[in-house]
Amino acid sequence: MNTKAFAPRKSYGWVFLALIVFPFFLLGGFLAQLYLATENAFLLIFIFLFLAIAIPFLVILVSLPSMRYELDDEKLVMKCGFLKYVVPLTSVRRITKRDLEITLWSSLRLPGLALFTVLYADVGRVKMCATSMSKGIILIHTNGDVYGVTPLEEEVFIADLRRRIGD
Repeated sequence: MNTKAFAPRKSYGWVFLALIVFPFFLLGGFLAQLYLATENAFLLIFIFLFLAIAIPFLVILVSLPSMRYELDDEKLVMKCGFLKYVVPLTSVRRITKRDLEITLWSSLRLPGLALFTVLYADVGRVKMCATSMSKGIILIHTNGDVYGVTPLEEEVFIADLRRRIGD
């Protein structure tokens, strides 16, 4: 099988994610020291709360370098850590590139990063695996879903995808 991997566009989305994670660990560390000094069991609730919020974001932050798009003769696989979308090429109906209108509601959408299913005002729900939240998104419309990606070599990616689906 002829598989080609595409890297995502460069982004500073990791910085925004780090700015979310760092304060939670800093505050959690401060509360842990305060707990050790006072042995106030009530502080444990806040320590665990801060960790419960920070750890999923840390996992996503650590997984960002693994983001890639793999294209073979049968499917397109979009990966970022534990996030994985598999799209059979037979289900692809249309490929477009556009800027998306953001809404207030989203899954994980930050400047320079969009993951999971994100609601956009103009196209609805998009399964994102992208290093941009709304600018220059390649949308892959299938029979049931819309996927958003941001490959570094956009023209090569689109041409290869179109060639493989016979478009």
